[in-house]
Amino acid sequence: RYRAAFPMVPLLLTAVAAEPHLTVTSFIYGSDAFRAMGHPSVTIDAQRLARDRAGRLNYPMVLSRAVDDAGGDGFMTEYRGLAQPADVGQTGNCCGNSYDFCNLGNNDQCECPRDEFDRADCEAEGDVVEGVALLDALAEKYPMVTRITTRISPEEMTFDPTYERDYGAAHTGRLVVRGSSPTLASCASSVIAEERYAEIDALQSCASMYCGVAGHCVTTASGAACECMPGAVAQRFLDLDGQPSVTCVPQVPTVDLRAGGAVLPDACAGVSCGTGTCQDRNGVAVCACAPGTAASAGNLAAPRCAPIELASATRGAADFSEPLRGLAVCAPPPPTCGSGGWLENVGSTRPGVACGNTDPPVSATRPGPLPDCGGLLGLGCGGCQGGEAPLPALAGAWIVAAIIARRRRRARAQ
Repeated sequence: RYRAAFPMVPLLLTAVAAEPHLTVTSFIYGSDAFRAMGHPSVTIDAQRLARDRAGRLNYPMVLSRAVDDAGGDGFMTEYRGLAQPADVGQTGNCCGNSYDFCNLGNNDQCECPRDEFDRADCEAEGDVVEGVALLDALAEKYPMVTRITTRISPEEMTFDPTYERDYGAAHTGRLVVRGSSPTLASCASSVIAEERYAEIDALQSCASMYCGVAGHCVTTASGAACECMPGAVAQRFLDLDGQPSVTCVPQVPTVDLRAGGAVLPDACAGVSCGTGTCQDRNGVAVCACAPGTAASAGNLAAPRCAPIELASATRGAADFSEPLRGLAVCAPPPPTCGSGGWLENVGSTRPGVACGNTDPPVSATRPGPLPDCGGLLGLGCGGCQGGEAPLPALAGAWIVAAIIARRRRRARAQ
C-alpha cells in the first residue's frame, strides 16, 4: 500500500520478464468513476468477435488488437458502477449463520468464507478469506468501482498507467459485447464450392490468433500460425483464457538480460522449431521461421514452423466467416409426410440451389384417399376425416353411456 496523488500501476519494471499481451486489470474504488490518464479508451468491435473451429472465443485477442489499433496504450472499461460485496459464499441460506445448517464445514470445499464453521476449508485455498474481507470493506467504504483493462507487451511498457477521476461518467455496469457469425456446419456436405468453403473454414482458425503488429495470421497443416515480419520472431505463451497462443515479438528484447551480464541456461537445448531456427531470448525459446513458413503454438514449450497454406492478410483476431453468406448450397430434398399427409409449396426465404433432388413426386403433393372406416361393427379405423361420425360409432358411444348410467343406479340402490 502507498499514497499517491493518483492511482498508479508500476509497469515499467515489468518489461524485464513479462509475456506478450500481458493482461493488466485495475479495480479502482472511489466516490467517482475513473479513466486512464493521458491514454485513449478503446471499445470492442463486435464484428470481430467469433469462435474458431474448436469453439474458442476470441475476446482476449480482439481486445489486444483494439489496444494496438489505439497505439499500444489503449484501455478498456469493463465495469463502471456500484461497488458490491464479494459474491463468494452466497449459497442460499447455508451461509451467514452462526450454525452449520447445511453441513458444509470440513468438507474440503470453501463455500462460506465469512463463517467460522467453514474457515478451515477456506484458509486451505489461499487468501480467499482475506480477499473476501477486503472486497466487503471496500464496498462498504466506497460507493463506486471502475474496472479498467489493457493488454500490453514488454516493448510497449514505456509508462506506468495512472488513473484520474472521470467526473459525470455514467454507470455502465458490466461490459456486454455480442457478436454473431454465419455457419454452414449443418449442411457442409451440400455446399457447392467445396474448395472455397474449406478455405473459409480453415481461415476461421485465425479468429483466436493475434500475431501482433509485427505479424500476419496464416494457416499451416497444424492450423492458425503467425508469419512474422523481418526483425521479429515467434513466441509461444499462455493467453488470457489459459490456452496456448503464438505472437510475433521483437527479435531483440526490450531488456536484454545477457547484455547486462546475466548468465542464463540455454533455452534452445533440445528444442526444435520445425522449419525454423530456435533462438534464446532472455531464457525463452523463440523461433525464426524460414521464408514461406509460419509458427503455430504446437504442443511443446516453443512454437513450430511449417509451410504456409493460406494467408488471411490480417493480424488475426477477427471473424473470417462472413464470406460463407455468399456460398451456394444445394437445397435439401423435400420432407416426407407419411401416408396421412401431402406436400404443399409454401415458399422459403432460405437460399438454395436446385441440385436435382428438390422436386417431389406428383403423388406426394396430392391428398391421399380418406381412411376406410369399415370393419367389424364399423370400428375399423377410429374415426373418419371430413364427415360425420358413422352410425355404428355413435351407437358404440351410446352403449358405453348406458353401461355407466346403469352402474350408477346400482350404486344408489345399495
